[in-house]
Amino acid sequence: MMLHPVIITGTPRSGIWLTAGAFQVSGGFSGLLDKVENHPTGEVENMEIRDRMERPLLEGLGFEPRGLGQLPTTEQIQKLAPTMKEQWRLLVDQMFKQQNCQDTAVRFIASQVACLLWPLWNAAFPEAKWIIVRRNETDIMASCRATGFIRSYRNPGDSSRRVRSDKELHLLLDGYRTRFEQMQIANLNFTEFWPQLVYDGRLGPLQKLLESHGLAWCPEVTEFVRPFLWKHGTLQIEGVDHATYN
Repeated sequence: MMLHPVIITGTPRSGIWLTAGAFQVSGGFSGLLDKVENHPTGEVENMEIRDRMERPLLEGLGFEPRGLGQLPTTEQIQKLAPTMKEQWRLLVDQMFKQQNCQDTAVRFIASQVACLLWPLWNAAFPEAKWIIVRRNETDIMASCRATGFIRSYRNPGDSSRRVRSDKELHLLLDGYRTRFEQMQIANLNFTEFWPQLVYDGRLGPLQKLLESHGLAWCPEVTEFVRPFLWKHGTLQIEGVDHATYN
């Protein structure tokens, strides 16, 4: 049996992929990754977990499979968890082994929808560590508008179940925050991480996050996050060491 996974999740446009990318650069293993052209991280999430497990489950329940529309209730997922947990764990373990994950590797799963399916993930991996990536809602809204995330701005005729207005986006973000509160009440082993600290040039909190999950800081992490800093207008990076976390 492999070590427990680290599950990195959060709201849309919160910085999940920056956080996951730092894990990967530091030696974490996330399996067979999807490559997204022109994406800052280049490699995003485990394709098989996404396409064979999470998205089919959400779509089968009648919900937007990327977690960008109406969300399943926690009660719906809780009802599924007892009967699905063993198979869910087996599939994840098999996928990582087939993708040549070593038993001693720090394996992580970056998934925006994992927090929506948290009762199932928790039932399958009660020993998992969670990282909830957080971001100010005003910044999320601005990012969604700038990137065309709200489809109505680009394609008013889109008939998908994806959010298409500021009001719907507010409701969506409220749904994610409710899941985080439920995870806290359930005493899941999670850490909140705010990438805005990184965007401000403060890399100490990121170093602390990596080291607390069994990974060592390396110079490549600084080079990996540098484009994100430039994008946010940050040119100065505070130093990192093993004594002080800024």
